[in-house]
Amino acid sequence: PNHSLSGRTLLLEAVVYSSLGHIAFAEGTQESIKAAVECFEKFRDTSKAIGDANGFIIAEQNVALAMTKNEGSSSLRNEELLEKNQELYERMTRDFGEGSPHSIQVGVKLANTLRKANRVIEAERLITKAASISLRVHGPDHR
Repeated sequence: PNHSLSGRTLLLEAVVYSSLGHIAFAEGTQESIKAAVECFEKFRDTSKAIGDANGFIIAEQNVALAMTKNEGSSSLRNEELLEKNQELYERMTRDFGEGSPHSIQVGVKLANTLRKANRVIEAERLITKAASISLRVHGPDHR
């Protein structure tokens, strides 16, 4: 990141790197996944430079996810991704509360990661909890 830019500009730069990473990741080719990793690493570095701890953790999670997809199903990468998801969920619920839309979304991602790690009971408990909180916060008509 260019450290001479203002914090607001660097935050925008981080968001752009994150968005570009998601676009590349969604393409799903070997080349685009490598590009996604590069974008997510720039997102991580920029987030770190501006002191955005949540952005840093999200970027780390995205790097781990993209590298897992790039390298195939590596148990080491899956464990790293699970650890990043757990850390992010704990931080989001602590900082924003369980009822925050971001916390609920991260909880669902964590439940999916737990399921993929064959930790089905934990995944089911977490997804049930997230669904209950979402229903309480957003009401029964929320989609």
